[in-house]
Amino acid sequence: MIRNQKNIEQPSSAMFFTIFVLWIGLNTCFANRYLSLVVSQCGVLTKAVALMIVSWLILTTFYACFHIVSFVFSFILSINPQRVLPTLSNVPPVAIFYTCMNDMNPTSVKGCLSQDYHDFTVYILDDSTAAEELERIDALKREYGGKLKIVRRTIRKGFKAGNLNNALKFYGHKFKYFCVVDADEVIPSTFLRDLVSVAESYENVGFVQAGHTQYSDSQYGYLTGDGIDLHWSYFLPARNRFGFVHFYGHGALLSVEAVQSVGGFPEVVSEDIALAAKLRQAGYRGYFASHIKSIEECPRSYEAFRRRNNRILSGTLQFLVSYYPAFWKSREVSAVEKIDVLVSASVMYLPVLFLAFLLTLNGCIFFMSKVSQSSTATQEWFLFNASLDPLCHWDGIFLVFFTIFASFVYLIPNTIRHPKKVFFYVLRMGAVHLSTCLLTVVTICRWLTYRHNSFVPTGDRTQSVKPVGYMESLIGSILTCFGLFLTSIPLCAVGASLMLTPLLASSRFKMRRMSLLLCMPVLLTVLGICGTPVEFVAAAGIFASVGLVHH
Repeated sequence: MIRNQKNIEQPSSAMFFTIFVLWIGLNTCFANRYLSLVVSQCGVLTKAVALMIVSWLILTTFYACFHIVSFVFSFILSINPQRVLPTLSNVPPVAIFYTCMNDMNPTSVKGCLSQDYHDFTVYILDDSTAAEELERIDALKREYGGKLKIVRRTIRKGFKAGNLNNALKFYGHKFKYFCVVDADEVIPSTFLRDLVSVAESYENVGFVQAGHTQYSDSQYGYLTGDGIDLHWSYFLPARNRFGFVHFYGHGALLSVEAVQSVGGFPEVVSEDIALAAKLRQAGYRGYFASHIKSIEECPRSYEAFRRRNNRILSGTLQFLVSYYPAFWKSREVSAVEKIDVLVSASVMYLPVLFLAFLLTLNGCIFFMSKVSQSSTATQEWFLFNASLDPLCHWDGIFLVFFTIFASFVYLIPNTIRHPKKVFFYVLRMGAVHLSTCLLTVVTICRWLTYRHNSFVPTGDRTQSVKPVGYMESLIGSILTCFGLFLTSIPLCAVGASLMLTPLLASSRFKMRRMSLLLCMPVLLTVLGICGTPVEFVAAAGIFASVGLVHH
């Protein structure tokens, strides 16, 4: 056992204090202009539109401050990371739980078996349903013999969490720690040794989460996977000292005692964040070991990306409704951690608010400038446009551009090294993320209506390729026509992205042949920024939503 164990300290409030000071200070500078923008309107509808624009600017500047400050704190810590790698004098037994469901990867299993750790056992927790997938795993068992153990369930309930709880029930008593490895994850040979060294250094550790880098052998994954590295490298490092440490469901070492003390994994889709919250409420803490890295595969196709996006959206919503209230009320959890969890989780729902803002804004414009022919409405619309002119002054332009570029701040290190690659990455991911904004709305509404989640692994090979996005393409065509009618470039950009959905999902339509089409939505948005003040604010919202959603 390592001597001089210590507790992981309470997170400092320095990062969130900086975020709120920056946000409040920034909006205080524009408070008089916000107020005059609303008060100067003479009609009820124009007052409502002005209030909506002000509210949108205040909201997006908060998320802009959140990401800029998070990046700065994480970047500073990543320059000189805290490394906890003492020499182990006692090697506790560890289980590796490799979870799969029709997506087993032999390379991943070999990585699990190749650990330079003295006392470990590899269990394949197999929930596969297809006969050919079962045979692939049985063949591995025949190849590796006693080094590999297979655990299967007759009743598959509780999603991935149920699979892990089943293994803990029968084998947990044999081990002090267990490591969760996903089907597409490849861990280095030093993985267990390094993680156990960190875990043994702290008395109150519930789990140690390793960092990740991405790999892909598909063209789609190669062109769109950089967002995974950005999240692990420039968003998470600050969480050890200034926020809440998340468990990401894979690439982590967990304490058997800690997990069993809270009743095991919550059997929900987002069992990772739910477990991290319950462990924290019980007095345990997580530790993010950014210097220890495994490799995970990014989604191989646009359809796989949509499946993962749906699962994260509905699973996180279930966590916020079912588990976050108890987390918020817990006296064991600091205010910093409570705020960090809420803000980090809410980021992915920003596209819903943006879509509502854009449609409402253009609906009001349509009514005032196209439907109503009264001289009063025409005058109100003229005065409304005039009242937005202060937003086009240098400081107003700075505010809007602040919300735009803050969401891309994580790209700065990569831009310095590979500016051309980052430029085209932004163009591609702008279209990809905008194309899912309608799906995000549908997923949220469906969960709120039925309170039902489904879990389909991202790499499940039994999933047949289905026609995807034709309804979204139709709605995109309608939005594009409506945008052309109103000369609303941001609305055309969103419509164009939705129209691309079937092409993105088509395996026959290669990404390189779509390069020009994929660039169109973001290029249209840039054009919108050069337009009227209304277009300026709406276009800025597109960049804010696209930039933030990948977190």
